[in-house]
Amino acid sequence: MEIDDIAPFLNKSWLDNWKGDDRVAASKALKIGVEGDLGNFQGYRPSEKGTPKWWDVFITPIIDSDGMIRGVFAISHDITILKQPKRSPKVRNKTLQCLFGVKNILNRQWITMEILFQETANLLPTGFRYPEIAGVCITFIGETYRTKKFKKTKWRLTAPLIVKDEQVGMVEVCYLIEKPETDEGPFLKEEKNLVNEVAERLSECANRKLKEDMLLKMTAQLRSLAAHLQSVREEERKVIAREIHDEFGQVLSALKMNISIIEQKITNISKPINIMEILEELKNSKEIIGQSVKDVRRLITELRPEMLDIHGLLPALEWQIEEFSNRTNIKVDLRSNANEINFDQECNIAIFRLVQEALNNIVKHAKATKVRFDIRKQNKELVIQIQDNGVGFDINNIDKTKSFGLLGMTERTFLFNGNMEVKSEPGKGTELRIKIPFNK
Repeated sequence: MEIDDIAPFLNKSWLDNWKGDDRVAASKALKIGVEGDLGNFQGYRPSEKGTPKWWDVFITPIIDSDGMIRGVFAISHDITILKQPKRSPKVRNKTLQCLFGVKNILNRQWITMEILFQETANLLPTGFRYPEIAGVCITFIGETYRTKKFKKTKWRLTAPLIVKDEQVGMVEVCYLIEKPETDEGPFLKEEKNLVNEVAERLSECANRKLKEDMLLKMTAQLRSLAAHLQSVREEERKVIAREIHDEFGQVLSALKMNISIIEQKITNISKPINIMEILEELKNSKEIIGQSVKDVRRLITELRPEMLDIHGLLPALEWQIEEFSNRTNIKVDLRSNANEINFDQECNIAIFRLVQEALNNIVKHAKATKVRFDIRKQNKELVIQIQDNGVGFDINNIDKTKSFGLLGMTERTFLFNGNMEVKSEPGKGTELRIKIPFNK
């Protein structure tokens, strides 16, 4: 017997420690002891801390050498463990069958999270001693799945749902009415273990399902992106074909006409050859050819910038930004702490195209008048930051075309172990940050 166990018996009448029927039984046993015989009874009395305790009390007389009864001596034995409800195989089987049923639900293929949680909530009461008064509620990321009987009471068990080391929900079991307390409370240890085990398995399944859903979403996005890129590629071919037809077709037609005129002047024997007229036609033809050369170089630069191959990435980016500013009349504030940038050819062209796409988006969507452009080396990374003062947009609500453009840019950075961040709000412009590691 511990000090805490005997504390209720100190500084008070011994009979005052017993209540109701236990007090009557204690009084009878005391009388038997006083009369010289062995008195015995069993009674309930919680410890000082409130822990439920059952006692087996023996009362023996204290007899002196003359055979006179001088008092009684009480010996109390803690028999709480004998008073606990015995675990029958039926109780253990209920919890095991319930856990097995939950496992079968979790192992079903193509089951949705909603069905998974609701069916688990419906099944869980069957693992308890009193399923008829057990209600279950499972919360997960703001959604609630409960049984019809569920109501919050003070007789409850809870266990957290953990995803990525954060609590995102809870499994809660409540008894609707009070049941007799045991040393374990209204719930058995097996039932507490059941709730904890179910919560752990639901957490594992939720982690897996979220990863699967993310993978399916990314797969769908990539398929849509592939279709979009094919459409863009066809549109680019159409634009190139139109430019070739409109620009070079006209040039070739004009040259053909000039040559025909020169030919007529030379072969017309009825008139003397006018050298000045022929020279004028040749001059016109030369100007047409000169403009065609510029158009060809412009088209080649758009398809593959020659400066990128000859001078490297940094000069090519500076040229692209200057050309963008001249073409659009948008003021660009260019800042850089890099003297040179060294990547392989494949990465150079990817970064060049990322910047090209970003500038094109500013022209198409931003309605900006100023752009701040930072190029810097930072922590073994190339950091490119582009910020405009345009109309901005809601990141969570963008049209498909813009979404595909951003997704394509993001995927391009991933190819080189980089990442891209976009920050924007309606009316507050857009900020784009691209990071590419040098030791990719």
